[in-house]
Amino acid sequence: MTNLDYGAYFGALAFLIPFLILATNWLMEYTGIKSNKRKREEANAAFEKIVENLSSDNTAAQLSSAVLLRRYLTLKIGKSFFLKQEAINVISAILRTLPTGVYQKTLADGLAYTPNLSNVDLQRTNLQNAYFGSKTHVIDLCMADFYMSNLTYALIDNVKADGIILYDALLHGTIIKNSDFSNANFCGADLTNARFTNVILKGANFSKATNIPKEISARLLNDIYPDDLPVTTIVSSSGKTIFFSMPGYMSKADELTVLAYKQYLIRQGFEVVYYNRDTYPRFGQLSHIKATIEKCAALVAFGTKQTFIKTGTYRPGMNGEKELSQRWLSTPWNEVEVGMATMAGLPILLVKDMEIEDGVFDDVLSESFIFTIGSKSDIKELDKNLAFSAWLSRI
Repeated sequence: MTNLDYGAYFGALAFLIPFLILATNWLMEYTGIKSNKRKREEANAAFEKIVENLSSDNTAAQLSSAVLLRRYLTLKIGKSFFLKQEAINVISAILRTLPTGVYQKTLADGLAYTPNLSNVDLQRTNLQNAYFGSKTHVIDLCMADFYMSNLTYALIDNVKADGIILYDALLHGTIIKNSDFSNANFCGADLTNARFTNVILKGANFSKATNIPKEISARLLNDIYPDDLPVTTIVSSSGKTIFFSMPGYMSKADELTVLAYKQYLIRQGFEVVYYNRDTYPRFGQLSHIKATIEKCAALVAFGTKQTFIKTGTYRPGMNGEKELSQRWLSTPWNEVEVGMATMAGLPILLVKDMEIEDGVFDDVLSESFIFTIGSKSDIKELDKNLAFSAWLSRI
């Protein structure tokens, strides 16, 4: 081939290359084939939009974004996961500040969509009511860090959690099933009413943990569980007694409300107990209340108008000082009795006058075992009340 022929050949090739590139790009676009680089760019753009919507004031946008975020826990581009760690970081960051509710649970439940959560950092997160489980795969939680996390009423099923860190975690009413928790760190954890079913605990450390199920505590050697066989515990039944927290004196309307709740629960097969001025002993009052509440299955606290502040000052001379005007307060005994019920791990129903906002009746309160309804709610419609039904289901 002469130099002229070579020149013509390369000239034609140079002319055709742009067309070949355009044709290749068109074919890839038409057939849906994309380069990994382009897939990453599109995934990044979509991910950023989802993260932006997670902080939206629109509830629908928040919930839909929380669901869409799950895609990035399993998204593979090429041979590796793409944006998985970023998705986990976003979820854990939000759950460190998010109050308990549908949005919080939707985000928390999303974590179970990836089979591998080993070594993840979920410290101090709100995982109340969360579900860690899957019917399609075993979830790897080995060495996952749940330090000081709140796993109240969470369900953990079919996970491998060798060395999981639950140091100082709240495990009130948590259910752990069909899982391997060998060498788990339960140091300082609160296990009030926690339930274990077919769980391997070989080498698990329960040092300084509280309310350890008796089936486990009886076997501990130097705070370590020594046996290989799976453990199943039984939560002792508190019967069907419900404690009413209420003031000694109430308006006629409030008395009728309390009576209506009492009659309703009795018809459901419960026994109702409470203290009033006449039944308080002359000494050991708090011990009496504590002993009674610990024998109950649940508590109802009635936030009724007791103290009226015409004008006053909150925290005078201190940080947070503010003036109070036309303000109603509940009885301080509500605080004592709800606190005791919380320590006992009981589900709590707050029946509050809408003008009562102090203490445990503050709307900011966010716990998966506390449910609130207005005192004006129709007693005849309690079966249809979501908060009441959720409370009743906890008993």
